[in-house]
Amino acid sequence: MIAGAAGSGKSALLRGMRDLLPDEPYTELPNGTDEEALLGGLDVEATMRRSQRVMRHGLLERADGGSLLVEACNLLPESVVNPLLATLDTGRLRIERDGSSVDTDARFRLLASFDPAEGAPRAHLLDRVALVCVIPALSPLETRLRIVQHHITPPADLWSDELEALRGLVQIARETLPEVTLDARQERELVATALSLGVQGHRADVFAVLAARASAALALRDRVQSEDLETADTTSLASPSDLVACSVVAIATGRCELSLPYSNDAQTDE
Repeated sequence: MIAGAAGSGKSALLRGMRDLLPDEPYTELPNGTDEEALLGGLDVEATMRRSQRVMRHGLLERADGGSLLVEACNLLPESVVNPLLATLDTGRLRIERDGSSVDTDARFRLLASFDPAEGAPRAHLLDRVALVCVIPALSPLETRLRIVQHHITPPADLWSDELEALRGLVQIARETLPEVTLDARQERELVATALSLGVQGHRADVFAVLAARASAALALRDRVQSEDLETADTTSLASPSDLVACSVVAIATGRCELSLPYSNDAQTDE
């Protein structure tokens, strides 16, 4: 999930996943999507034409095996958020509509964004998101210049080599991820951080361990190091209130500093 002010590039980053991982299917959940479009329902025209009941696939079912892109996820109505949460929990879509029953696979990667100025996403939705990244509105000059160049110059003309390098890096990281190790002390530090931050439940603890290992794999390391733990702390263990507060500060100042008790010498109860 990406948090950032209007115009900070949230949409570009979400859609950039299509270029980074072009072989994976992507389904967009547009603003204003209603429950019928999300879950599917009776296709009246096809039913009349074939003289038999024909069901139309909803967005959640079509996203199975790929990614579901959701912009302004904090503005989703309850009628959309609730079935989305249920599907994320079970990996299946179960509905009873129009006299028909549907029970099918719906496993997908959720890629979402929101503007903290418009409020936070529901806490239950944030609880099911493994990584949350904040985009500062104020960026260094060279970074802002590269963003402008990216938008003006077609990717194939200038950025093809960089894109291929990123694709290769992701592929290598995926292949080596099972071999990345994280020792018991590091696991204890992550769990201790979650406890000290008052994180509810255990999802965030698991997400943090996975995030630390993924960070190491992307850095082409086979062991988790302190910087990987810090990445996991700031992307997986912040509470919803801390996240929104940090997002607002980052958007205003270009910096985001959560009060995390992490250190290389963190002491935990024996």
